[in-house]
Amino acid sequence: MPVSIAWGSPERRFLVISFEGRWELEDFHQIIKQHDQMLESVEHKVHILIDIRKSWGLPNGFLGAIRKTGRNPHPKAGKMAMLGMNAFVRAFIDIIRKVQSDAAQRTGMYFADNEEAVHVYFAGLGNPPLIELPEDLPTIPNPTYGES
Repeated sequence: MPVSIAWGSPERRFLVISFEGRWELEDFHQIIKQHDQMLESVEHKVHILIDIRKSWGLPNGFLGAIRKTGRNPHPKAGKMAMLGMNAFVRAFIDIIRKVQSDAAQRTGMYFADNEEAVHVYFAGLGNPPLIELPEDLPTIPNPTYGES
């Protein structure tokens, strides 16, 4: 399947959604259903990593689907890190979030250029890093869009 979802830690503190190759909007909708079911299985906030580095592109209608999904985020959805987004898509998503509901803006979003930045970001949210990071790695001061 070109889109997959899995827990990113044994503590179930974040989800990893990966997009690979060519995928369709229906794949995205199926993952959102799984995402909601997984969030219902825990009692705490869950942060989300969306990785599109191996995606061949975005299907028609994807940005509209993101906008629609973001209007009413799941109550247990925490912060979101997006890995592999190009500058145009980043700017478009930022504009969408600014005009959405307060709840969508509070969810927060961080665009990362590499896995190490994601690990530092999630660790700053109270999660253990997934990999051993060098001690001299700089931290990212409040990198989210929207309120923290």
